[in-house]
Amino acid sequence: MPERLGAVLLKSRAATTVADQRPKHLQDLALLLSLPVDVPYWKSQLAGRDGRHLRDAGSLLDDAAWRAVSIAVDVRAGHTALALLTGPHDAGR
Repeated sequence: MPERLGAVLLKSRAATTVADQRPKHLQDLALLLSLPVDVPYWKSQLAGRDGRHLRDAGSLLDDAAWRAVSIAVDVRAGHTALALLTGPHDAGR
């Protein structure tokens, strides 16, 4: 598993389980998703509950998280990566 994908999955799980640190984890997740991503490869590496954790965390990503990282990255790329990674299995191909 690529290191950054592992970080995305760890942040996804943290954002859904560590409520007192949720805003920080969501900002980190938004940043990681907004960096260049090989979506088809990443999607092929998701296993077990990875997709569910990413979908759950993605549903928590709000404007504040995206705004916080928008000065450093193009958040449109992050929105697209999230949609492709959490969409139907063939969406990343």
